[in-house]
Amino acid sequence: MGRATRATAAHWESTNGTVGRSDLGVLKCIGGHGEVRMGDLATALQVHPSVISRQVCALEKLGLVVRRADPDDGRVGLIRVTEEGRVQMHDSTRAFAAFLSDRMAGWDPDKVALAADLIYEISESLGASEPATTTEELTTV
Repeated sequence: MGRATRATAAHWESTNGTVGRSDLGVLKCIGGHGEVRMGDLATALQVHPSVISRQVCALEKLGLVVRRADPDDGRVGLIRVTEEGRVQMHDSTRAFAAFLSDRMAGWDPDKVALAADLIYEISESLGASEPATTTEELTTV
């Protein structure tokens, strides 16, 4: 499983251009909520706030997100995905889906469905003891 994950990651990084896997995860996490507080984003992604700050800064320089101060509390940063960010997110997701579809083209559809179900179950079991990381749990503004 580790080898497959590394191979997929290597393919992703070599063909995807601007948006890396971690960038896409951040964009998707923000994109589902309009504007998100930096601290809530760090909590949802289970990373230190400084990590999110650096990543958001890089995405901001690429024009994929914009950051502004919360009008109710200027100490709090709010982030949202730009239209270009949404385009990149959409294109990256489609490219990754096409990559997986190509690699699994010879698979029996029932096996694909079974694999998806098993991966979901494994993810749920492993995540049961972890803090929640779904974007639904973010505080939105």
